[in-house]
Amino acid sequence: MIFAGGLGNLSGVNKTSLQFLEKLINTPSPSGFEAKGQRVWLDYAAQFADETSTDAYGNAIAVLNPKGKTKIMVAGHADEIGFMINYINDEGFIYVQAIGGIDVSLARGQRVFIHGAKGAVTGVTGALAIHLQDKSADAKAPKIEEIFIDIGVRDRKEAEKLVSVGDPVTYVDAFEVLRGNTVVARACDNRIGTFAAAETLRLLKESKKCDVCVVAVSTVQEENGLYGAQMVGYSIKPDAALVIDVGHATDIPPCTKTKHGDVRLGKGPILCGQCESPRGGGTPENLGSQGQDRLPKGDRSPLERDGCRRDIPLAWRSTDGMYRFAEPLYAYTCGDD
Repeated sequence: MIFAGGLGNLSGVNKTSLQFLEKLINTPSPSGFEAKGQRVWLDYAAQFADETSTDAYGNAIAVLNPKGKTKIMVAGHADEIGFMINYINDEGFIYVQAIGGIDVSLARGQRVFIHGAKGAVTGVTGALAIHLQDKSADAKAPKIEEIFIDIGVRDRKEAEKLVSVGDPVTYVDAFEVLRGNTVVARACDNRIGTFAAAETLRLLKESKKCDVCVVAVSTVQEENGLYGAQMVGYSIKPDAALVIDVGHATDIPPCTKTKHGDVRLGKGPILCGQCESPRGGGTPENLGSQGQDRLPKGDRSPLERDGCRRDIPLAWRSTDGMYRFAEPLYAYTCGDD
């Protein structure tokens, strides 16, 4: 992920905003366990809102200018992929199920946090060492039931003093500057979206020029079914919405641009065209600095059709103008202060 200005000692970025993003990303929020992260988001967004609330699902909502005649929603999902404890064996090794779309091939040899009732417990994921594997067989990624977590205990009784079946698990990886204005983190998907929603509220509040109702939303449980977004779509009933999520850069060696499109790191947000859209086709496209002049007009939008629901969970709530935006890498310019 690249920021237009930078982080900390890099110029052009609001320092408070970036501190908020770092805290937001570093607060674990796997699907179904978003409460701590939602509190971080709502505490920040409340500074720029006239009204704040949460709903029964755990969606967090901040509203600027609630009496405005036109209602615009800006939404991103708060949850991240992870694991959940499924079984603890007699030797104290822990087995898990996936929360969301985990790539199991990347899960071996990773440090993790198990978020138990008494606090985070550090563990490391393991699988059968390559030296002990059957070399006559084709190498394959392990199945998730073959991955175990070692938390350094001797047996199940000792493990159960620290963790329980049902506890969520996340990778340890935290927010870090990689080089220049490029940062890496565990949960950019999709703290970037919720960060952008909160920053939209901030910039509009500071501009003192907003005469519409703007509803910033941090939704829950996207990774396991889009549940939170579906609920706020019906409850808020916006006239139009910008749904911000991450996307995939294709400027890496293994990626085929003819199949996945030309999406470059640092070249602007993309307009997702994976379902039927005025643009047609199935590949994303960088909008870059001229993107706002090239957006489809509302009267050309077919995105409220049922076929787009899974890709754009809020689209069918509006008569037109509903587009999904992705901020994969160049994600967000945080203003001049």
